[in-house]
Amino acid sequence: MGTATDTLGTAEALEGAGLDAGTAKATARAIETGCAAAVEGLVTQDGLRAELKALETRLVLWGAGIVLGGTALVLSGVGVLLRLVA
Repeated sequence: MGTATDTLGTAEALEGAGLDAGTAKATARAIETGCAAAVEGLVTQDGLRAELKALETRLVLWGAGIVLGGTALVLSGVGVLLRLVA
């Protein structure tokens, strides 16, 4: 998100390149708006990446809990069978 000075400087540069004043100002505003949207998009992408990483971590931990719980059940079952056999 630029400043009025940035937009004015861009407009002046565009005028120097041969655009009329109105078109130069409109183009400068469009450039500034596009840059602001791109920055917001990057921030959103970073936020989504962080959320996906956190979700991935939770899923891995959840899966590890299931594996450990299943292992505990199997070992418990083996213990019960050994008591029945003995």
